[in-house]
Amino acid sequence: MRLTLFTLAALAASMPSSLIAQSASQSKPYRYSGNGYAFGAIGACQHGYPLFGGGGGGEALLWKGLTVGAEGGAYTFSDGYSFGSIQPTIGWHFVDRNRRATNEGFVNFGPGIAFGAARGGTSPWASIGGGMIGWINDRVGLRVEGRIQAFRNEGMVIGRIGVSFR
Repeated sequence: MRLTLFTLAALAASMPSSLIAQSASQSKPYRYSGNGYAFGAIGACQHGYPLFGGGGGGEALLWKGLTVGAEGGAYTFSDGYSFGSIQPTIGWHFVDRNRRATNEGFVNFGPGIAFGAARGGTSPWASIGGGMIGWINDRVGLRVEGRIQAFRNEGMVIGRIGVSFR
């Protein structure tokens, strides 16, 4: 019995302290790599028709605040014309990737394709905008943004609100 206790004590004393417990400072460092998002949109075209829609997308941080991503959405005007869009995006997030931020501003733009459900066909599409993400916790945030979007001879001013996930 004494030999067993002595063996266990010798074994415990010879173990490196890093195997017994790790302090919080030794845990994996924080690194923000991007986010996904979903949104609802409301706005109007230059002719005054109200516009409603929604969609989602994602962004990956490449270097400092530089992002690349993709998004898609579906929209409908009050006169019944509806269309969808897909586009790659390039943007900048005003954030330090190595620190958890509570608020994060951003701007982005992208060319793309709009496709009409009511009238058919496709058209070049462009979008530019910016906004803010208010992080509620480490994983979920409230996303608010304003955008100017255009295709064919339609220009639109859009407000979007949604959620972001990281």
